[in-house]
Amino acid sequence: MIVLIAIISCNSDDNLNLKTEGRTNDYSAKVSYDAERNIIKFSGLKSSVKDFLSDTISDKNSMFTKFYKEGFLPLSVSPEIKDENLYNEVQQKTLINIPSHYAKNGNEEEDSETFLEDEEFASLLNSEGALQLNDSIYMYTPNGLFIVHKDDYDSLEDFIEENQEISIPEGMNYVSDKIISYRPNLEELGSEYDIIDRIAPDEPGSGGGGGGGTTITIPKPNQTNHYTNCNNGINTPFVGNIFGKQYVCYYNFSSKYRVKTVFEIQDFFLFYSVRAKNKFRKKGWTGIWGREDAKKLYLRINNGVMKVERKTFTATISDSQLKPLINSINNLITVKSAPIPVVSDVYLLESSGKFKQQNYSLSQYDLNSFSPGNPLVPQYSQNLPSVNMDSFKNLLNTNKKAIIYINLFNKDREITLDQIMNIAAKVFQKYATQGRTNNDIAVVMNEIKASHDRIDAKPFFIVTKDELIQASNTHKVIKDFGVRKDFDLKGFEIGFSTDTNVSKKWKFKFTLGHNKITQYKMDIEGGVYYNRWGGTRFTVEKK
Repeated sequence: MIVLIAIISCNSDDNLNLKTEGRTNDYSAKVSYDAERNIIKFSGLKSSVKDFLSDTISDKNSMFTKFYKEGFLPLSVSPEIKDENLYNEVQQKTLINIPSHYAKNGNEEEDSETFLEDEEFASLLNSEGALQLNDSIYMYTPNGLFIVHKDDYDSLEDFIEENQEISIPEGMNYVSDKIISYRPNLEELGSEYDIIDRIAPDEPGSGGGGGGGTTITIPKPNQTNHYTNCNNGINTPFVGNIFGKQYVCYYNFSSKYRVKTVFEIQDFFLFYSVRAKNKFRKKGWTGIWGREDAKKLYLRINNGVMKVERKTFTATISDSQLKPLINSINNLITVKSAPIPVVSDVYLLESSGKFKQQNYSLSQYDLNSFSPGNPLVPQYSQNLPSVNMDSFKNLLNTNKKAIIYINLFNKDREITLDQIMNIAAKVFQKYATQGRTNNDIAVVMNEIKASHDRIDAKPFFIVTKDELIQASNTHKVIKDFGVRKDFDLKGFEIGFSTDTNVSKKWKFKFTLGHNKITQYKMDIEGGVYYNRWGGTRFTVEKK
């Protein structure tokens, strides 16, 4: 244990030596290149690497160009490089210098020439798969991740060279007195997905083609031809590696230009990656696919739901007035043979830029008027102004105008993702008004198991719909779901009131923490305009 602490402790978020308050997107203070060791060095929090990858503002082209001119040899050339000659030059050097067992067998369909599919992350690693964070060096290999103190980097290089076929166990383990290994548990990661539906947008026989127009309109699925339904990926849908899985779908404009749409879930230890990406690619003279800017491109999450597991929160019911209400909930679930969705909180963004919270309390009167198929909106509510939404923003990693929080009362039935989507559809329909679209709304559902003397807060669900990310004159758009291995949302409540005394309320407060994503269902669409619209659409599910 002493060795583990010695290696990892310098990367603790408590050991911050870089001021982050009020920081800009200038990474010069925390990202540098060590020419002697051919390694990129980060300083600061463990999250610095993820923050860098997620940043879309900074001039990464200039930074990588500088590093390449100083001699940096990466595992994969940065897709941010705009100079085609420089890109090809570095790529040729990279192919010569990466270890032979890091390279893939040639595959015309794959962009990456190495074991690591995430080209953005691979561009931060040197030709041996290593980067430095504070005093520790992390080396990514086809066998897993190895971690050493910076002073022991030479020892790690020798070890990797001598043990190219080493098999390391899952989790974090000792390899030697100086080296620690890490390999994620892919089953816990939720990396085995099925294609549940291969969606081909309708082809009306017109539209989608032609170029030269000054106005380009993002098409709707039923208005667009020249799309593929991912039949090329049915047999082996995932292009994966030891750190997780990717589902990759291609649309080819020609033999030299194509769209690449990706859904991925990966655990790199330094960060957890759950992302959808859409990229425009061009085959270079070397035969390798690289970046290409498009006039317009977009990524749309048509429908998305994720199930988040957490430690169960239990509250004991002791009040005699509350017990009859809980029993009524159980009886109603039994009679209706379905869970009861109850709107608990509605967070609406005001013109001031702050959120107003409307908090609802459930009563017997509300239960008497419940009809299956529609979320129950209690008659009693209270407005709470100027709510801090930082926790929600961290979870959803997006800017929403409305977040609807629902307590989903259930008994012993297993709730399916389809049920969640059906309930959420009603919520989107209700709140996509007053200048808000589906893209502006997120739905969070918390499953509640109620018995006569206790309430258990079970897994919760996050639902998004018609979430659109679009850009012009660039090569990619990315939706990062912002999922962390552990996160929490504080201060949520289950509220109850009685008919006889509506001012008397019972509130059960709980936090959502220690979470992991256990299920997904994502309908993903990506399009690029290159003389015509082309792209992909597919749905994947982790059950």
